[in-house]
Amino acid sequence: VTEPDFAPPGGESLNAFRERVRQGCERIMPLLIDRREVVFLMHGNVIRALMSLIVNQDKAHNEWDIPNSGGYRLYFKNGEFVCCEKSGMDFYVIRA
Repeated sequence: VTEPDFAPPGGESLNAFRERVRQGCERIMPLLIDRREVVFLMHGNVIRALMSLIVNQDKAHNEWDIPNSGGYRLYFKNGEFVCCEKSGMDFYVIRA
């Protein structure tokens, strides 16, 4: 993405979209604290935004490969997500 602040007429910019995803994530994080496992089903672009926001902010939004019908497995420990590595079947595993 060369212009993350560009918004087409009637649309939103990538940065505005990422901010909206970040705000949604902040709203649901308190609900996850006492959960053993949580499953979220979402559009690939939302997954990209979350991964670039909470796992690796140095990796660009469009650099996250989202396989068709694939996803990511995240482990949340001590208040953060850490260490992303690729696992089998096009799933990604985050290990603390």
